[in-house]
Amino acid sequence: MPLVNALWALTRGAARAGQGAGKFWFEARDTYIVRFSSDNPAYKPECFFYNMLLKHVPFRNETDLRGAQQTYFDACRARGLLADFQQLVDAINDAWVTKGHARDSAEELADKTLLAMGVGRDFVPTQQGAALRAAAAALQQQGVADAGDMDGALRAAAAAERRARFAHELTAMVDEARGRGVVDDSFLPLDPQQRAAVERIVNGPPGMVFLDGCPGVGKSFVTKLAIHLLRERGVDCVIAASSARAARRLTAEATTTNKAFNIPARGAMPPVVAYQDWAERALRAGVVIFEEYSMTSAEHLQFCLSRLVTVKRLTSVDELLATCKVVLVGDRCQLPPVCFHGRSRRRCLGRVLALHEEEELAAAVAAICKRCHIAFSELWKRGEHIELETVHRFAADPEWLRFLAVIRKRRPTQEEINAVLGDLFVSHEEAREWVCEDTIVICSHHAEREMWCDVLYDKAVSAGRALTPVDVKMDTNGASLHSMQDWVAAPGFHQLKRVSVGMRVMLTENIDAEAGALNGAMGKVTEVTLRPGTSDPATIRVSLDETGTEVLLSRTKTEQRRANSGRNPGMNRKSTFPLVCAYAITGHASQGATLFGKVLVHLSSAFAPGLLYVMLSRVPCRRAADGAPLMRIVGRLTPDDFIPMSFD
Repeated sequence: MPLVNALWALTRGAARAGQGAGKFWFEARDTYIVRFSSDNPAYKPECFFYNMLLKHVPFRNETDLRGAQQTYFDACRARGLLADFQQLVDAINDAWVTKGHARDSAEELADKTLLAMGVGRDFVPTQQGAALRAAAAALQQQGVADAGDMDGALRAAAAAERRARFAHELTAMVDEARGRGVVDDSFLPLDPQQRAAVERIVNGPPGMVFLDGCPGVGKSFVTKLAIHLLRERGVDCVIAASSARAARRLTAEATTTNKAFNIPARGAMPPVVAYQDWAERALRAGVVIFEEYSMTSAEHLQFCLSRLVTVKRLTSVDELLATCKVVLVGDRCQLPPVCFHGRSRRRCLGRVLALHEEEELAAAVAAICKRCHIAFSELWKRGEHIELETVHRFAADPEWLRFLAVIRKRRPTQEEINAVLGDLFVSHEEAREWVCEDTIVICSHHAEREMWCDVLYDKAVSAGRALTPVDVKMDTNGASLHSMQDWVAAPGFHQLKRVSVGMRVMLTENIDAEAGALNGAMGKVTEVTLRPGTSDPATIRVSLDETGTEVLLSRTKTEQRRANSGRNPGMNRKSTFPLVCAYAITGHASQGATLFGKVLVHLSSAFAPGLLYVMLSRVPCRRAADGAPLMRIVGRLTPDDFIPMSFD
C-alpha cells in the first residue's frame, strides 16, 4: 500500500471521525478492518481519496475500492462522493483543516490537490494533467513506479517532466549567457556536477544546502543560473552576502545580510515591522541565498535565520527549513569570519610572539574559532552538501590547478613550492622594476599595500597616466583639542591623502547600489573640483570599472565623538572622502575576484588560515601565451607560509 503512518482500526456503527495520540481515525457505517493514513492531500492526494472511500465503501480486498478506475480520485467521482469542487473543499475541511494540520485554507488545499492530480475545478483533466497521468501509468507498467502507488507514480512523472523542462530552460539560459558574453566556452556545456547543483537549487525540496568548491569551479555561475530559473518560475529570492560587492556579483538586487534582514552593525536588534520593504521581501521569499558564506559567522547566520522565522510567523528554524530553501555558496577553505570574541586568544598569541615559540605560534595562527566558523555549527551538520570539483578557471594551466588543490587542504613541501613557483620569486628591487601602472598588487598587510600604492602611483604619473596630485585634508573641528588628538589621527579613517585625475581608487563605503558604487568597487578619478579660493578638493568624480558609470563623491565618511574634558565639551566631528588609493589591495579585499593581467603577490606573514591560498588562487594562469610571467611573488615562500583551514 502507498500509505504511511498507517493505523489498523476495527470500526463499527455510523460514520464519524476522531483523534488521539497524533493519529486520526474514521468510523465507517459497517464493521470491517481498514488501514488509514493522515497525509497532506496536496502532497499525497490519492491517500486522501483512498480515505474517502474507506468512509463509505465496504470491501473485501483493497483493489475493490478503486474498481475499474485508474485512480482513487476517479473512483470517488464514479461513486458520487465528489460531485463538485465545493464538496471536495468540505471534505478537506472536515478531514484535514479542522484538525489543525494545515496553514492553508481548505479551498487553497483543494486547488493544490487538484493540481497534483492534473485536473481543474471542473474535474476535467488539463492537457498537462492528462499527459502526466499517461506518463505515470507508463512508469507503473514499466515497473519504475509501484503499480499500487499512484501518488508515487504521479510524483515520479512530474519529476521527469520537470527535469526535461529544466534541461531545456538551462540550455536556453546558457546560450543566452554566452550570447551576451556573460560566460565563455570554458563553462559550456555544464558538467554533470554543475547541472545537478542547479537542479537541486531549483527543483529540490526545502532545507539548507551548502554549495562548496575551490575557486574556478563555477559556483557563482551555477548560482546565477539557478536564480534566473527560479525567477522565471515566479519564485521570490532573497540574495545576500557579507559585503555588498560580493552580493552584487550575483545580481543587481542583492545586498548585504545586515540590510537584507535589518540587522544593525551595532546596538540592539530592531523589532520586525510588517510593512517594511525588507520584511515584505523576506516574507515572500521561497529561496534565500547567502554568497561567500565562509566569511559569515555562525552567530550572524543564526541572526539572519531568526529574522526570517519572525517575519514568516514561524516558531523555529526547523519549521523555516521545512518550508524554505536556504542556499549557502562559498569555499569553506577560504578566509574565516572575523572573530569578535577571541580577545583572550589574541592576547595568548601576543605572548607567543614575545616568546618566539614558533611551533606554538603556528598552531595559534592556524586555529579556527569554532564558535564563529559555520563549519563547526549545528546548521552545517544538518545541511545538504554539494561540492563542485571540476575546475574551469585554471584549465590553461593544469600544473597550477593541481598546486592550488594541494594548498587548499594541506601544506606543500618545499620541493612542490619550488617546482611550481620557483621561477616566479623576485626581490623587492626586481618587483619594483617589473610592475607597471596596470599591475594589481595583492598584499597581506595594509602597510605593504600603501607602499605599493605609492610606487605604482609614481609610475602612473611618470607615464602620464595620472596628473600631479592634490593634497586631501580631513575636515574636523576637534584638531585644537588635546584630548581628541588620538581620535582625530586614528589610522584607517582618513586614507586618501592625495588625489589626481587618472588615479586608481577604491570605494570604502556603499554609496549608490544601482550605480554599482559599493564598498570595494574600483575605478579611476576623472575629475577633481576644488573649493573656491583653496587647493582642497570639494568633490571627486570616479568612473567605476565594473559598470562604467560615474559617481560624484563628497566627504560622506564621517565620525562623531563627544569631548567630556576641557572648557568646551561638545560633539566633535571629522569627515573625509570614502576612497582609498587602489593600485594595491589586501588579500581579504581580493576574495571572490578573478584577476587578469599582471599580478604581484607580497606576503609579509600569514596571519590567518587560508590567506595565502586566497591570494594565489585569484590568478587564473601563471604565464601568458608567449611564456611571459603574469605573476610574480616578492621574496621566497616556505611551507610555513601556507596555513590551510583545518576542521578537525
